[in-house]
Amino acid sequence: MENSYQRSIVTLTTDFGEADSFVAQMKGILLSVSRGPLAVESLTQQISPFNTAGARRFLSQVARFYPDRTIHLAVIDPGVGSNRRGLIIRARLDNPHTGAVSAYFVGPDNGIFSDFLNPEQLQGVWEIDMESNVLACSCSGNELCRSFDGREVFAPVAAHLASGVSPDMLGRKIAAEQLVCLPQIEEVIVDSVIDEVGLSAGVITAGDCYGNMETNYLVAKNGLKKIQDDFVLETLSGQQLCYAESFFAVPPGDAAYHLGCNGYLEIFVNCGNAREQLNIKVGDEIRLLRK
Repeated sequence: MENSYQRSIVTLTTDFGEADSFVAQMKGILLSVSRGPLAVESLTQQISPFNTAGARRFLSQVARFYPDRTIHLAVIDPGVGSNRRGLIIRARLDNPHTGAVSAYFVGPDNGIFSDFLNPEQLQGVWEIDMESNVLACSCSGNELCRSFDGREVFAPVAAHLASGVSPDMLGRKIAAEQLVCLPQIEEVIVDSVIDEVGLSAGVITAGDCYGNMETNYLVAKNGLKKIQDDFVLETLSGQQLCYAESFFAVPPGDAAYHLGCNGYLEIFVNCGNAREQLNIKVGDEIRLLRK
């Protein structure tokens, strides 16, 4: 037992949706296997099916806001039933409220944990012993279900970690270089040297349920001051958008760009849907230009 590192929060991220019983089964396993008080926090079950890149982005945005010793269980697993690895990863994160925290990540080796593997963060990687840690709970008796590793393997492993079991008891340590790593979207840094940014094309990287579209323009210190008055953001079709401090800085129905909550420039329509109104999509090229 790893008594010096007790955990009591497990978060759950999947592409299962909420209509079926999959998520509820995993929650039941977590609560049943854990040997102590456990809070199971549902982060999202609405990652689009098989979208490992979307899962990676989501986890990188939310994990650091959780307390020390949180276990993040993520199952977006198009390779379920294959010989792909199951992983336990321990990483150091910078919580904006409490400072440095340590967290575990449990799930398949398909790139969804790519953002936690840099040497400054990484504290350890273990390949789960898939046979020893399986929990045969199929409705057809005790036969192993090869299509639901989230329930049969990953949820029990997360529950054991929450109970204080050392990851060394659940698998073997491996090098991070062996893991699947998704390609990183190249960021364009918006800083005080804004003339260079005006010559660098960016790209739309994500959209949310409101139709706001995030870009890869990452705003560094003093960068926002430079672009507020002098730069427009041009879409692929040539539409030029001015900067606005907030949604309601422009009239309802008008489009603009602002600093989004993740630190990137974001295109929006006040009380509307920028994706639909501007006919823009993930992957479209954009550019910051002087007025």
